[in-house]
Amino acid sequence: IGFDCGGVTFIHEDHQGMLWIGGLYAGVKRYQPVTGAMSYHTLGNSNFGGNDLWSIHESQDGTLWVGGWGGANKVISSENFFPLLTFSEESFVNSIVEGPNSGLWISTGSGEGLIHIDRLNGTISQYLSRENDPNSIIANFITRIDSDAAGNLWLIYGYGGVSQYDISENKFTTFFDDQESALNVILKTYITADQNEQLWVGTFGSGLFQLDPRTESIIRNFTHNPNDSTSLSDDRVYVIEESRNGDLWVGTNNGLNFIDRNQENGSTPIRIQRYLPERVIVATFEDDN
Repeated sequence: IGFDCGGVTFIHEDHQGMLWIGGLYAGVKRYQPVTGAMSYHTLGNSNFGGNDLWSIHESQDGTLWVGGWGGANKVISSENFFPLLTFSEESFVNSIVEGPNSGLWISTGSGEGLIHIDRLNGTISQYLSRENDPNSIIANFITRIDSDAAGNLWLIYGYGGVSQYDISENKFTTFFDDQESALNVILKTYITADQNEQLWVGTFGSGLFQLDPRTESIIRNFTHNPNDSTSLSDDRVYVIEESRNGDLWVGTNNGLNFIDRNQENGSTPIRIQRYLPERVIVATFEDDN
């Protein structure tokens, strides 16, 4: 599928089988695999706040939401209409996840903190960092969010620790913020909460971390070793995706990595399989096969 853009930022298959592909400087491309039909949606024809789109989420009712520079857009594809929700002229929405009761959580990398949209009553709440308040987010510039099996949110920031938002208690808790923690002083890029209640955090330059938030411990730090072809292919991690069976795919600045989680039961070091060398991998998608 040709897509003239500065780089693919996301790939998503909706409930109707359509592929939505986000691109830098190019908006979104919609592709129907069965017929080959394609349509382009950009700032010029679809009410986007900008053509740099970085995130997509399909809510339980089948509604698509895309986010990027300029804010977040609700997708009404039948009318080619994308109503814009923006928080400031410089809004940058980098991830969108769904919480209980169809609420949407939106993270911003432009200083607006964490946004919650209650889709039942239409109210919008903003969560900001408050000095000396442990029950607030660490910083207003958020890198990425993800939700775990219990519906709780996990947030990472450029620097600092990791935050959890407990939905049931309406409470933020900070992890890995000790000054001696390796995670506190490195640039974090991506977070995934897996099926085993563990966290995977990608970094820009320090590889991939496997974390146990229950004990606030670092289980493993996967890094690149030029003398070991089974190590991480690059220490700059851009995307982490857990497959349906629990294995991990990790996109880096130099190729794609596969981690077979069954190896964790053994006593030998985990051997990583590498694919697509010399390619920058920033988006992955698991199909039915």
